[in-house]
Amino acid sequence: MSGDSASRQIANLGKGLIQVNLRLNRILEMLEEGGPARTDSPHTALLLDLTEAAERTLEATAALSPPTWWQRLLGVRAFPPPDDGLRLALDRIRDALTAEQITPIPRTGPVDPRLHQVIEVLPTADPDQHEHIAQTLRRGWQQRGVVLRLAQVTAWKCTPGASS
Repeated sequence: MSGDSASRQIANLGKGLIQVNLRLNRILEMLEEGGPARTDSPHTALLLDLTEAAERTLEATAALSPPTWWQRLLGVRAFPPPDDGLRLALDRIRDALTAEQITPIPRTGPVDPRLHQVIEVLPTADPDQHEHIAQTLRRGWQQRGVVLRLAQVTAWKCTPGASS
């Protein structure tokens, strides 16, 4: 990858971080003004999606070599990286979800059809992995034991002769 291409990708990632952070803050303000979140609200669904997007974005930025990418984006050295604001917003969201007793569905362990939707199946020779989650594609959520959204997962299937 050329230096210019990498710089463009880094700049786009930084802009995306800022946009996600702004959206998260707007939704949090609406939830805080309106009292408890309604689980059937489109704002709650969007909040869950943005929470997952923010977490994935933070994971992606951790792979970059800080602070170089954000210094290039902002052209300064004296400010904290933009993901600090995103982390703070994500902490506020997690607190709001916890207050509403909205919790993520487990991302590991055996597949539970009441909690997980299997999108893809991967072969394995290990019988202990059979019908266990290989990867979570989209996080699922539940509130007080009621599923708000099934987790979309890839699962293992024991297949004789498969390589693990």
